[in-house]
Amino acid sequence: MDKNKKPGIYFEDIVLLESHVGDLQPENKLAFNLVLTSLNRQRKDVEDKLVVIATFDAFYEVEDPVLNFQCKFGAFYRHEEAANMDWEDFSNEHAVAHMIPYVREFISNITWRMPLPRLNLPPINAYRLIEEYKNWLREGTEES
Repeated sequence: MDKNKKPGIYFEDIVLLESHVGDLQPENKLAFNLVLTSLNRQRKDVEDKLVVIATFDAFYEVEDPVLNFQCKFGAFYRHEEAANMDWEDFSNEHAVAHMIPYVREFISNITWRMPLPRLNLPPINAYRLIEEYKNWLREGTEES
């Protein structure tokens, strides 16, 4: 890949595909632990498109969470015919980094509408989320 050229990969959309919010316990302390709980990458060769779907849990393994909050986002990308970057060079970390602002806004927006303080997540490292997800998968495989 020529680093002096544009990659030729563009995102078309990032959308909320599913969410589960419930079991509100406003008397509990507002503490969060955002983790990635699933990640799926699908190529559409005919259309030269890529779809990355990620599920996030905002209160993963928090003791006595104020609520349960999971959300699934899809990122939809297209590839120019003469693109400089191949799909293989476009990492899952890129896609998750694109999704994070949408996840942060969604969590903030929904918690603002509840009888508890608004949850404004700090900056989130996509590479760390993916690495923790890979470790979580390895640990789950080792236990089986």
